[in-house]
Amino acid sequence: MVKTQIASREGIVQILGFHQAGELIGLDALSSGTHMTTAVAVGTATVEALSWPHLSQAMRHNAALLEWVLQRSSLSLAALEESLVLVGSKNGVGRLSSFLIAQSLRRGNESPALEFTLEMTRADIADYVGLTKESTSRLLQQLEKRGLVALKHKALRIRDFNALCHLAGLRHAPPPHPT
Repeated sequence: MVKTQIASREGIVQILGFHQAGELIGLDALSSGTHMTTAVAVGTATVEALSWPHLSQAMRHNAALLEWVLQRSSLSLAALEESLVLVGSKNGVGRLSSFLIAQSLRRGNESPALEFTLEMTRADIADYVGLTKESTSRLLQQLEKRGLVALKHKALRIRDFNALCHLAGLRHAPPPHPT
């Protein structure tokens, strides 16, 4: 997993996203040639660097590659839009629930993954959802006490996906994997 972040002139770092295997990062440099963000490995990660001229040429000759890049770019844009809504319009438990649902959906193939590892630190999660580390830990404990999740170290199990979706303010929850 890789996290992307940006630092203000004052040195304040804001996490912009967490990226799984197969996701594109670094698209922020396409317009200016300069990366506005920094990518940092969270745990063990393998990253393959592609130059824009090389990728652009390959896409001209391979329609499937072009479609894949456009789909991945669209997913990145949707995730960024989701993070803007996340911090701007929900209470703390709603933001944290949205984050957990998003992680579940991104890790599942056709449906949400109900068990996965949260590789990132509590501080990184807190920064991403716009809470303090203490509030994030307290809200995770509350979700656990309510029986919605089970958390052991970094291993997370979603016990009630629909209730978590309700807390996140989602009207329709996709069906979870059968347990």
